[in-house]
Amino acid sequence: MNPVVQAQMDKFRNANPSVHLSETDFFEVFSIHSVANGLKSESMDPFGAHLEGKEFGLDGIAILIQGVLCRNSDDVKDCLAHGKNHEIEFCLFQSKTSEKIEYGELSKFFDASFQFLTGDFLDPTAQLQDLIDAKNAVYDEALKRNPKLHLYYVTTGKGELSNQNSKLVDATTARFDEQSIFSDIQITTPGAKSIQDGYRSATNSNSKDVEINKPITLPDHPSVQQAFLG
Repeated sequence: MNPVVQAQMDKFRNANPSVHLSETDFFEVFSIHSVANGLKSESMDPFGAHLEGKEFGLDGIAILIQGVLCRNSDDVKDCLAHGKNHEIEFCLFQSKTSEKIEYGELSKFFDASFQFLTGDFLDPTAQLQDLIDAKNAVYDEALKRNPKLHLYYVTTGKGELSNQNSKLVDATTARFDEQSIFSDIQITTPGAKSIQDGYRSATNSNSKDVEINKPITLPDHPSVQQAFLG
């Protein structure tokens, strides 16, 4: 594995001493953290998005509504009950410690993603079934706009696509577009450099003291931990 990525993952593991996962599973969580909370600038529990079983072709699924991670249909209904014009995104992850992007593994990831999103996934685990129900709950609503879709195939190499893999990505994008259920479709293949940059962005935060006179606490909102008017 890339030595910089390995060092970052070791630091991430040390920051989560109560979690006991295999090296492969921990890399899956680490890559979700680097992509979601670093490259995407979300504030999401990567362990909550990680699939604990050995699902065909998938390592993680994040259903985000206004930035809130939804794990089941009840979570989706709670988020959709507040506000309007909800921003919804489906993020699906597959992570490999290898450096090369193998055509067969990439194709398996795309097939699994398509099966999950179209309801054709065979023999899902209980965790995956909860996520399928959550996805269905999204489409049960009369949405103002369709959800976004982002697929991430992560490796520890350069993340570059061969001509054959590029054609597969284009064909898969068209395949999802034909469903007419997404407002935007993106497929990316983050490599070692992206993982490194994402981890740094997720862990290096800036802070500033701001003086507010007579602040007023705003009402509770599922997407905001605490808010004030000043």
